[in-house]
Amino acid sequence: MKPLWVALFCWLLAPRVWAEAFQDLPSQVQERLQPFAADWQMLAPEQRKKLRRMAENWESLPPERRRRFERRAQRWQAMSPEERERVRERFHQFRSLPPEERQKIRERYQRFRDLPPEQQRALREKFRRERGADPRFPGPPLREGGRRRAGD
Repeated sequence: MKPLWVALFCWLLAPRVWAEAFQDLPSQVQERLQPFAADWQMLAPEQRKKLRRMAENWESLPPERRRRFERRAQRWQAMSPEERERVRERFHQFRSLPPEERQKIRERYQRFRDLPPEQQRALREKFRRERGADPRFPGPPLREGGRRRAGD
């Protein structure tokens, strides 16, 4: 009797799993999400859902949100497989933290972003000296002047 329940459960879930395949997305959505095609199955379901929703609503998005999405997609595409894996790991680590801890991290990051570029550079250097930098993952690119792009 147990195998019957397992088979029924798999049969009920199968359409949902298949629907998540990149090739099954509408062609316009695939075109917009092309930078994520190779890694689509490795993305968390909530990430895939958010990306798909963004692509489906592309025309109604404000221009700044479109530009931010395009910059992020280009950065993702430019990363090596090892860098992408490290980003995924860090994302999952962050998501597994208690909500209070995640909020503290967000607040600290915002305080860092509010610092002048010189102080940001000094703190990055101090962090690299004290903790050691990972040459495989230098972090997201900086715009001219040493500050991160708005929304990145």
